[in-house]
Amino acid sequence: MIDVERMESQLQALSKVRRRAARPVPAMGALPASQFATAPAASAPSPAARPPLGPSLSAATARVLARLRVPAAAPEPTDPAGTWAAPPRPRARLLALLEDGELDEADRLAGDAPSRRERVSWATMRALLDGDHAAARAGNRAMHDLARENRDHEAMDRYWLQHFWLVMSWGTDEERQALAERCRERAYRADDLAWTAALAVLLAQLGKADEALEAFEDAYSRLARAEESIQLDVATNLVEAAALLGDAFLAGRLHYTLVWTAGGLVTVGGGWVCKGAIERFRALGEAAVGMFAEADEHFGRAVARHRALGARPLLARTLHQWGTTLVGRDDVRAAECLRQADALARSLQMTDPTLVLRPRR
Repeated sequence: MIDVERMESQLQALSKVRRRAARPVPAMGALPASQFATAPAASAPSPAARPPLGPSLSAATARVLARLRVPAAAPEPTDPAGTWAAPPRPRARLLALLEDGELDEADRLAGDAPSRRERVSWATMRALLDGDHAAARAGNRAMHDLARENRDHEAMDRYWLQHFWLVMSWGTDEERQALAERCRERAYRADDLAWTAALAVLLAQLGKADEALEAFEDAYSRLARAEESIQLDVATNLVEAAALLGDAFLAGRLHYTLVWTAGGLVTVGGGWVCKGAIERFRALGEAAVGMFAEADEHFGRAVARHRALGARPLLARTLHQWGTTLVGRDDVRAAECLRQADALARSLQMTDPTLVLRPRR
């Protein structure tokens, strides 16, 4: 994934970024116990302000959510801690199926998980992927409640990760500002690389370019030395941040540093979030350095993959990004991509300010 020698040579030429005091990097679960009392559950708009929910649950999401209708305090004799029962083969198999896009088979395996934590996190991920924001909010609240009831640090970790992407696509302005403060805490106080890259994306979405650039440089400077398990998540967040900032130099640096693997879906953790086809991120880098023929090919593959998966939010995002890179090269195709992206985002009630076109006054 990362060409370390090439990256190290680039890092020596970079301007110095803010150094941080060396200290252990705590996992999400190592935060003080007070997090269970203070972490806000994902809030939904009041009934009076809530827009129509739109289409009903997709068949896949409904099938998985049906497995969750158990009392909150139901005993789990096979897995009291909420982990997947040993041996961990089902989890590895589930992740492999998700990365390959075999969602039907993955849904069946996830529905048989012995842990309520696993079932809730999978159902929430599927709702995010399908674009069912009501089900995603319900699942996110359920994960938060589960984490507090059981003082389960891993469940709280999953809650925050899924909450991040929920707010990025469907959050209110207040939710985005609160999430930015949470990301700053994880990025700056805990010195967490993955959350530093996530902060760069969120700040870029919020239009806070200077701080987003600082977070980008901080995360980029540590990417080559990151654990392999988080490298792809960090790298793809940085690619997206550079695209949102409209900074071809940043995206180009990543493009020439990364060695992309063909095919597959980008997933985070144990499949708690699916960020879609890797070709989308590759295309963003290619467009930034002027490799437009390659970018168009990979954007086209990403669009086809997201259509086949029924991943409507990712489809809207991919069409929007592709359309942006087509402006000035093929304005007719650019307008069509942007029109489709805007119509799809509105039908899904997405609130991402970088995605939904504002009406002209």
